Amino acid sequence: KYLECTCIPLYVENPNVTHYIKAPLEEVSILRSIIRKLNSDTLLPIAFSEQMFFTCISAFSEQTGFLSLLVKSINSLVMKIRCIIYSQPSRIWKMKDIGQYLYMSESSIKRKLYEENTSFSQILLDVRMQHARRLMISELSINKLATRCGYSSTSYFISTFRQYFGITPMEMKKNMINIS
Repeated sequence: KYLECTCIPLYVENPNVTHYIKAPLEEVSILRSIIRKLNSDTLLPIAFSEQMFFTCISAFSEQTGFLSLLVKSINSLVMKIRCIIYSQPSRIWKMKDIGQYLYMSESSIKRKLYEENTSFSQILLDVRMQHARRLMISELSINKLATRCGYSSTSYFISTFRQYFGITPMEMKKNMINIS
């Protein structure tokens, strides 16, 4: 039932979301099959793949060794880094931190990301902005939302958000309320 949730991290209090009971994962093969499906060449809608991926992270993130298992199961370095950042989106991430998780040097990370046509800063921005978009349905103020997405300056967050999405966080919040 938890996997049907809209992928809102557990620390967000949202009265409109049904509460789900979490139980320990007895059969790791379920998780492995989900990860295999996400890594397969089958063309799944990107939004579905991302939602399943982040749902897995939020559903099992408290399990000891989960992040390590997940990172080992993912083929793409970009997805590994996204997974690590999403596990703590409010943290101030540096490439050195990612290197410690992956047991890789910063230069190796840069080189492999270059081969995948992206950069660490782009991945960090993408994860933070997608996390911000998910948090929009919560009752959080823009200031708290910025903090939860790893920004110490609300004005910088608003500016970055506008540049990324083309609208301000308040405009997106209003649009989401009007859609509901």
